[in-house]
Amino acid sequence: MSRTPRAQAIDAAWRRLGPGLEPLSAPDGGPLSRTVKLLVVPLVLRPSAHPWLAATVLDDAHVAMVDALVADHGDQLRAAAAWFVVLVDQLAAWPKGQVSRDSCYPRAFELAVCHGAPDPGTAAALAHETLAEVAEARGQWTPAALREVLADPDLRATLSERLAVGWASGNADNRRAVQTTRVAPGPEDDPLANHPTPAPQPQAPTHALGDPRAGTGLDQCTSFLDTFVADGQLVGARLRTAEQAWTAVVACEVGWVTGWGLREDTWPTTLPAPARARRLGLTDAEAPPRPALDRAGADEARCPWDRSIGERVAAIVTHSADRTALPGIVELLTDEVDRACAPWEVASEAGRAMLVLGTVLVTGLVCAEATVTQAHQVVLAMRRRESWLAWAQRQPAPTAADDGLIALADEASDPVAPYLRRLWVRVHGAETRGTLPVGAAEVQNVLVGVFRSVLLDGRSRVRAALTRLQGDLR
Repeated sequence: MSRTPRAQAIDAAWRRLGPGLEPLSAPDGGPLSRTVKLLVVPLVLRPSAHPWLAATVLDDAHVAMVDALVADHGDQLRAAAAWFVVLVDQLAAWPKGQVSRDSCYPRAFELAVCHGAPDPGTAAALAHETLAEVAEARGQWTPAALREVLADPDLRATLSERLAVGWASGNADNRRAVQTTRVAPGPEDDPLANHPTPAPQPQAPTHALGDPRAGTGLDQCTSFLDTFVADGQLVGARLRTAEQAWTAVVACEVGWVTGWGLREDTWPTTLPAPARARRLGLTDAEAPPRPALDRAGADEARCPWDRSIGERVAAIVTHSADRTALPGIVELLTDEVDRACAPWEVASEAGRAMLVLGTVLVTGLVCAEATVTQAHQVVLAMRRRESWLAWAQRQPAPTAADDGLIALADEASDPVAPYLRRLWVRVHGAETRGTLPVGAAEVQNVLVGVFRSVLLDGRSRVRAALTRLQGDLR
């Protein structure tokens, strides 16, 4: 059974549709990258409804499904291309920055589904009305609007109480994932009616060290990490084994147990390296602090768990491809409060399991006593291919003026913090968008992909450091 990159499958299916797609296509006839990201994947393939199409590499059966879905939407895609031209023409009527060009991609498809091909007599008015809706929705999602909502004393009191109660209990009474999509309440509805404040709960059981699930769960993690394959061809019996191992990791609730262990600083001693939250790069504090409500506006420089609820919501909005699909600000704030109170500060056990797997993987690279799994072999091979790592590790102790090189050398020998910070952000974002991986292959793609992005980031920083040094020498 062959494996095909999803992007290649989409490109081939797109080209088979023939003419009429030029506004959404590159000069060579393939779809624009923005077309794929903002239109084809979310609206045609719909990974939320077809999770097996969320993978970056597909088997033959799923490639055929991609081809069938694109072909079935051929008329709508051609109509969307025509609507895209009309929407872009109407963009000139709006102040720069109020409506982005990216918003035209999903809106063009929406118009195509609702109205078919554009009618010359009414198309301009419909396009203007659509962009007005986008502009109005974007206006509701500004830092000023978020600050205004957080300034409401009654709402602050309600959210603060919910945060205090939830943090004390860790949402122990409710381990289900927080819903990421809800119908926005009407003006007559209580925005917190669907989010009752959880009653105080007893503390979580014996916190990791005394919980037998901790050691069992870490053994399950090792078993899953041993299902990785160097060529990425996870098919057949290997795929079935990996799926069984992934199901076992989630079922044993190792994420929930170890998340409590991090908060109480009682991480299982069976982990191959000290795993305090500060050591993992998730907070600058000695112990994970209870998040504040204030400081609306993202500050990407701080560790993830040190960011306020407002900052986390601002990040959700900033990285949303379609803000009009988001629920109200109050609902997002309430969801984020619930999420922040859960172990690992993510709502779903699958998300927590991914973070535990990432922790076992990356800490195993810096601990001589760690069990070396197939996953470790895969990422070690990736590290060996990066010549900048060997260069950074050979650097002598730099002077105070070479802080960039110091950081590079430190991260080259100890990638734990940069990896887990990036993985947490990835898991949190996927959870809020409802796109968290559901299969073993997708989980492995995320774990390896985040490590690859850390390596690429290091390569770019080395290049920048060398450029600065070269300038200083001149």
